[in-house]
Amino acid sequence: MSSLATDPAQHVDPIPYTGDHVEAMRRLRKVIEAMPHASVVDFTDMAVRAEFANRVVCVTTDTVEAVIDPDAHVIEIRSKSRLGNAVGRERADAIRAAFAESQAESDSAA
Repeated sequence: MSSLATDPAQHVDPIPYTGDHVEAMRRLRKVIEAMPHASVVDFTDMAVRAEFANRVVCVTTDTVEAVIDPDAHVIEIRSKSRLGNAVGRERADAIRAAFAESQAESDSAA
């Protein structure tokens, strides 16, 4: 699943953000780290890579990569799961929803 995929069966929406891109990536990192079984394995102000362990046997099943596009104010996301596309889509949707909630809380506090 990727926000850059042209095949509708593989496409997920990118994550829109407001404000500074560095703050958006920090927010995304916090969102991912708060998710069950998540581990951020690489992080910069432009990209984040995370792995998610299987709930039962604790082996890595999902890899999520996100790269920010500051000009378009979106975070492109790719979610790959060894358990299938449905799990990858679910993971990307959950990250997008949690990020949107975090963004709304931040915007209302400002």
